[in-house]
Amino acid sequence: EGVDWVWVAKYVALCWTREEVNRRELGELVPYRKSKRGFKPTLLTVSIDDKKERWRFGKTPDKYTSEDKKQLMQALVEITVSATFANHFYKWKGQIYKQEAGGPTGLRGTGSCAKISMDKWLEIFKQKLDDNNVKVYILTKYVDDILLVTQNFKLGSYWNGSKVVHSKSIGARHRKSGISRSKLTLDIFKQIADSIFQFLRFTGEVSEDGNPIACLDSQIWGGRQDSNGRWYEEKDAPGLDSEIGRGGVSVMYKFYKKPMASKFTILSRSAVPEQSKVSTAVSEYRRRWKNTSPWCSSEIFEGITKEYSDNLAAMGYSKKWRYNAILSTLEGYKKYSNCMEGSRNRPGHSTAIARRSKNLAGKRTWFKDRVKENIGGHCVNVKGHQKQTQSKTQGPDFEIETPFFIPHTPGGILRSRLSKMEEELGLKGRYKYVETLGPTVGDLLVRADPWREACGRLTCLPCITSPGQCNKQGVVYCITCITCKLEGQICEYWGETARTSTDRGAEHMRDIRSRNENSPLIEHWLERHANGDEGPEPSFNMKVIKSFRSPLERQCFEGHKINSFSGHILMNRKGEWGTNLPPRMIMEEELKSEGQIQQQGQERKRRGAPNPSYSDDHGRHKRSRRDDSPPHPHPEVRSNQSKIPGQTESIPMPKTKSKVPISSRIKLVDRQQNVSYIANNLI
Repeated sequence: EGVDWVWVAKYVALCWTREEVNRRELGELVPYRKSKRGFKPTLLTVSIDDKKERWRFGKTPDKYTSEDKKQLMQALVEITVSATFANHFYKWKGQIYKQEAGGPTGLRGTGSCAKISMDKWLEIFKQKLDDNNVKVYILTKYVDDILLVTQNFKLGSYWNGSKVVHSKSIGARHRKSGISRSKLTLDIFKQIADSIFQFLRFTGEVSEDGNPIACLDSQIWGGRQDSNGRWYEEKDAPGLDSEIGRGGVSVMYKFYKKPMASKFTILSRSAVPEQSKVSTAVSEYRRRWKNTSPWCSSEIFEGITKEYSDNLAAMGYSKKWRYNAILSTLEGYKKYSNCMEGSRNRPGHSTAIARRSKNLAGKRTWFKDRVKENIGGHCVNVKGHQKQTQSKTQGPDFEIETPFFIPHTPGGILRSRLSKMEEELGLKGRYKYVETLGPTVGDLLVRADPWREACGRLTCLPCITSPGQCNKQGVVYCITCITCKLEGQICEYWGETARTSTDRGAEHMRDIRSRNENSPLIEHWLERHANGDEGPEPSFNMKVIKSFRSPLERQCFEGHKINSFSGHILMNRKGEWGTNLPPRMIMEEELKSEGQIQQQGQERKRRGAPNPSYSDDHGRHKRSRRDDSPPHPHPEVRSNQSKIPGQTESIPMPKTKSKVPISSRIKLVDRQQNVSYIANNLI
C-alpha cells in the first residue's frame, strides 16, 4: 500500500543493465528505453523523467499482480543492500577507510541482514539433515551460535557435496587414524553448514566422555543424572530426591562464565542505591541457579553459590549481607526449583505478546507497577536486616500518575522524605520517585573516540570549539560572543535542537552572513557592537554541551541553563520552559495616539508582516524576555503573570481627555498571547 510501482520499476531499470534484469526474469516488469540514442539514463538524470517519458513498459504497472510486486520489491531491496554494503566508509585514527569485505561495521542494517541470512541458513540446514535421515534431538540457534544434539555417524561416513555416504575404505582409514565418531560427526556437519552459503563459515566443539562445552552462559554435556536429594533438611528445600534423580541419561548443563569476564559488578562502597545492590545480587544468584540443571548434584550448586559469594566478599559485602541475599533468592527459587524442564523454563513464544506490548507501551506504563518486584516478600535495607514488603494482593489506595526523577542521596533520604510528605498529605495521585545516579569516573575521564577531529566542513560552526561532536542529534548548545569575551564580558546564547548541531549551526551562520535582524545573535551585535562601518564584524563560536534522547529532558535542560545564567549578557529572547516570565518592556520615543497605533496594527496585519514587538525565530511557544530592559517606571501598572498560561489578563488603562504632553509611553508585550498594551505614564 502506498507504493508508486511506476517509479519502483524505473528505479530498477536505472540501476541494473538489461542483462541483469533478464537474468532475474524481470524483463516483462522492468521498462526499457524508447530510444537508444544519446546517453544512457542514470539516477543523476532522473529529473528528466518528470518532464519527458523515456520508458516503455512491457506490462503496465496497473496490471501488476501481487507476485509481480513481490519480485520488484525483492529487486529494490537487493539494490539498496548491495549499494550499502559496497559503499561503507569509516574513520579510524583520523583516516577514512572503505570497507572492502563483509557487512558494514556498526550499521543496524548489517544485523538485520545477518539475522535473515541465519534464519534462511537454518531452514536449509534442517532440510539437508532430513534428506539424509539424520535423527535430531535438539537444533536451535541464538544469533550465530548453533546448538545441535543428534546421533553420531558411523565410521566411514563422509559428505560428498550433496549427501552423506558410507565407504568401507574410508572407514578403515578412520579407524587407523583413531578419530572418534563424535569428532567425525562434527566434521561432517561443518561441511554441510559451509556448503549452504559461500559467505558463511563455521567452527564447532563437541562434548565427549562427559566433558562439557560452553554455550553462551552455560556448559552442556551428555551424562547421567546425579541429583542427590535436598540441599538441606526442609520439606520445601530445593533439590530432587535421590531415587528420582539418579540413573537416567540426559543433556546436562550448569552455569558458566568466561575466565576473562570481570568478577565484579557493584562495589559495596559505590553510590548505587542499596535496593539496586540487593536486586542485582538476588538476580545474579537466581540466574546462576536457573542456568543449572535440577538433575545436577547439590555439590555443583554449592560450588556455583560459593564462587559468587566469594566475589561479593571481594566487593566489600559483609557475611550477614550475603546471607540475607541468599535467603531472599531461596524464597523465590523454591517455587520452580523442583519443577521439570517444561515448566521450569518458559518458551519464548509463551510471552511473545506480552513482550511486544511492553516494548510498545513500556515508556508510558513502566512506572504504573506500584508494588516493588521482590522475590519471596523479603528485601534488605541499608543495615542488612530483613523487612517484610507489602503483599501484591494488598492494593494501595492511591494511583501513580507519573515518574519523577531525583538525584540519589545516601540511604535514599530525599526519596523517603518526598514519599512521606505525599503520604501525610493524603494525595490520591502520586509520583513514582526514581533515583538517578551521576556520571561515573570512567564517563568523566574516558573518551570513546580518542582521535576525535573536526569533520572538515567549512560551514560547521560546532567543530571550531567541539570537534567531532557535530553529528550528534538532540543536543543543547551554547553560542558565545567573541567580541564581548575580548572585552571581559560573558555573553551567551543557549539553544537546543532535535537535529545535528551542524544543521543548526549552519542556520545561525546563514543568519549572521545575511545580517538577519530576527536572529538574536545579530540583534545583540546591532545593539552592542555595530557602529556603522567602524564596528567589528559579528564573531561567535558554538559549543555542544550535552546530548539527550528525550525531547522533554533536552528542553528542560535548556530552560534551566537560561534561568540559571550568571554571566553579563544573555542573548536569548526565550524564557525557561513552562514558566511565566515578566513581559518585555519597550520605551517609545515619540507620542502616538491609540488610534494611530491601532491603525498601524491593522495595516501590518493586512500586509502579513510580523509584529515587530514579537519575534520568535523558532516559532515555539516560549515566553520572550530581555535582560537589558529598563526597570518598571510606574509600579502601579503591571500585568498579572501568575495567571494560568493561556488566560488573558486585561490591564485597566487610565482614561483622560487632557492634552498635557506625555513624557513617555510604555508598551507591555505579553509574548505568550502576542498582545500589546499601552499604558500612560502620567506626570
